[in-house]
Amino acid sequence: MGSQVLSGFEKGDAMKAAAIIVSFDHWHNDQYGDGSWAREFAHNLQRLNPTMKVLVVDNASRIPYTSETLDIIHLGKRCGYGEALNHGLMHLQVQGGFDWYVTLNNDCQIKTGTNGDVVRVLETLSPNTLYGSGVNRDTRLTFAWQWSAWMCISAKIFQQVGYFDERLAAAFEDFDYQRRAMDMDFGLDFADLPIEHLDMHTRYEDRDYPKRWEAARLLFETKHKISMMSWYTQEEINR
Repeated sequence: MGSQVLSGFEKGDAMKAAAIIVSFDHWHNDQYGDGSWAREFAHNLQRLNPTMKVLVVDNASRIPYTSETLDIIHLGKRCGYGEALNHGLMHLQVQGGFDWYVTLNNDCQIKTGTNGDVVRVLETLSPNTLYGSGVNRDTRLTFAWQWSAWMCISAKIFQQVGYFDERLAAAFEDFDYQRRAMDMDFGLDFADLPIEHLDMHTRYEDRDYPKRWEAARLLFETKHKISMMSWYTQEEINR
């Protein structure tokens, strides 16, 4: 894999971590009812992790996100999750010096009964391993994917694997990143963050999502020569 790149934390300095939350709408109570769970999660994450940079990528919401305490970037046009994450990662490169990047779905919350200290967990992780939110096992394969409600990407992995593949606009950007990391001899494991996933996916609000998901599946298969099962029927894809 070439020469090792040591993060500031590995050299004995204080660890620097950044979280990226991509979100679309679900911020302002006045228009979206109880849809402020994304806002609550972002603010709680920052409050309980004051040393961590929390960056919210507003993926072209109808009412732009606002906050007096959070760093928010607004995208002028809604894009795929991987591309939105890339905007966040590029934004963070200007500040530089981060040892860990945590990508987070907006439909998460701090786990009840925990102190919400994500940074403490990150301090125990290996920079040679890419971490996800739980085992996503495919019995046809010799390895297990990780779910990606969160992914913990070390600076070392990011420097070698790079950004997400923006062509995978509706799905599989996570498996693609995991496969690329494994191809570079990085490990894959679960990070037990004090966070829980609510499974309130905003992508389901997109009527054309099954068609876009299927296109991403086929592209992933072509790119990696790995057969992936389809989640959708042909009727759902063609409607």
